Amino acid sequence: MSWRVILYQLIRPLLFLFDPERIHRITIDALEVAGDTPIGRVLASFSSGAPKAPPDRWAEVAGLRLRSRVGIGAGWDKDGRALP
Repeated sequence: MSWRVILYQLIRPLLFLFDPERIHRITIDALEVAGDTPIGRVLASFSSGAPKAPPDRWAEVAGLRLRSRVGIGAGWDKDGRALP
């Protein structure tokens, strides 16, 4: 079992105690702060677990080149605050 699964199983019950919108805002705020620092960007990319696909496997949608064919859920960062 990976450390991400173990961490999720530990944190999940805590997250469900709060209002979903509040957790969403806290998460986006934390990602915004992390995205403003080089070390934060490295840690975010490490913790995401997303493999880096070679450029020939990228998808293009609406003029954007995406490293994965799997999209982000609607409303995840609807204001684009977490992006550096």
